[in-house]
Amino acid sequence: MRCFVLLALSFGTLLGSDNVVGGSFQAVEEWLKRHASAPVDGIVEGTYNREKLDEFSNYIPPGFVSVFDFNELEIKLVATRTYRKHSSFDKATEKFAGQAKLQKDGQLINYSAGQPFARVQIRESQPDTAGTMIAWNNVHRWQHYGYKVENALAYIRPAEHHSSRNLLKGMEGGGDVFRSVTMFYQRVYLSGLAGEADNNYRLDA
Repeated sequence: MRCFVLLALSFGTLLGSDNVVGGSFQAVEEWLKRHASAPVDGIVEGTYNREKLDEFSNYIPPGFVSVFDFNELEIKLVATRTYRKHSSFDKATEKFAGQAKLQKDGQLINYSAGQPFARVQIRESQPDTAGTMIAWNNVHRWQHYGYKVENALAYIRPAEHHSSRNLLKGMEGGGDVFRSVTMFYQRVYLSGLAGEADNNYRLDA
């Protein structure tokens, strides 16, 4: 559910305050406090449509319920996992608090490590500036040494008599897998690394 909330908040930032009713940072903070128990209030995994909109409306930030109110709505809720940030990230955030700044074009300057902007800074800023601060906080969230993932891509063509050939592990159904590709991706950060405090928060490269 936290992923769902974060996606909605990011979407609200992109739309801008003029298009989101009650979508200010303060309104979102109040909404989070008011529905702090929402992730454990009994809502279950499954598929939710328009008829069940009221059941999960507490999970939707201010101004967004109407966006989900349409006949074809279908949302699948599944269990999520929490990845807690390391204590080194909190230490870096505290050490460099208040040092990061935004240029007029939104670029981040004077950033070393940790979370660039505190909630009080965001709360006291104009909506467009607050949104940019939230975006930079998301870019520089705790990610250890960078997000990484391995993806498998399969090329499938029809097979005779709906048979199956050369299916990869976990695949079901018919078809002939005539080519497969495994891709590895990692976003590598060379600086701003909270875990490298003894090396000026950087990697030797």
